[in-house]
Amino acid sequence: MQQQSMTTNDSMHTDTNNGISSIYFYNNQYLAPSYDINDTNNIPETLTKLIESDQAYRCTEVRYIEDIQQIHIDLNRDGGDILVVCSLLDKLCFLMVDWARQSLYFKDIQIDNQIKLLKAAWIEILIIDLIWKQCQQPKETCVNCIVSANGQLLNINLIQNPAVKKLAERYLQCVNDFRQLQWQYPEYLALKYLVLFDPDVQGVTESSLIEEVQEKITNALGEYTTDHNNPSTSNSTNRSPSQQQAPTNEQEKFACILLKLPDV
Repeated sequence: MQQQSMTTNDSMHTDTNNGISSIYFYNNQYLAPSYDINDTNNIPETLTKLIESDQAYRCTEVRYIEDIQQIHIDLNRDGGDILVVCSLLDKLCFLMVDWARQSLYFKDIQIDNQIKLLKAAWIEILIIDLIWKQCQQPKETCVNCIVSANGQLLNINLIQNPAVKKLAERYLQCVNDFRQLQWQYPEYLALKYLVLFDPDVQGVTESSLIEEVQEKITNALGEYTTDHNNPSTSNSTNRSPSQQQAPTNEQEKFACILLKLPDV
């Protein structure tokens, strides 16, 4: 992702190459390029509301986005640029909290419970975001590479620490698994909410409400995969070899998506 040109006026915080406003960075960078957010036909009402909420997000601190765009990770440096990575994670976590506080359902939960849920889920949400981002890149453009939050390609073969390299290889395998599932934007968004709304997080005092939201999203996700992964309604005759490897049964895809959560 190319560095954005910024001004002090929020309305002018625009990437001169693609017209994406920087206040939309967190949601726009994860949208599939071909996804029409206005096309909500046959999408369950719950997922439609999640999509609308996600698209309504506005970053409250544009300077964090500017900093993220300028970060460059050098894997050849001793320690693998650990301080730079930590700085990037810190800024991404701020954006995540900023997004969550404006999100549907979550903003209605007590602040103490919001904190507990985010502390329990931040790593999984970050990984889901990055996997989704990488899945939107052509596979051939990022072979053996991790696509960072600002678009930088990180070649895992440059990682010197064996343990870290092994984790990177597992991450890329997880990316490949999700590619084969051909998960779509509403499915990605639902998965992120399912991770966030965990009624079993220790210390939360609104478990019933959180469980109700989780159940509502789970049902909507199941309904969506049924309506949008049916062989009789999909264009199966024009599918590529890689697409033909994806689940063709809607219940199978729904199960596969949920079963990927432990891998994350």
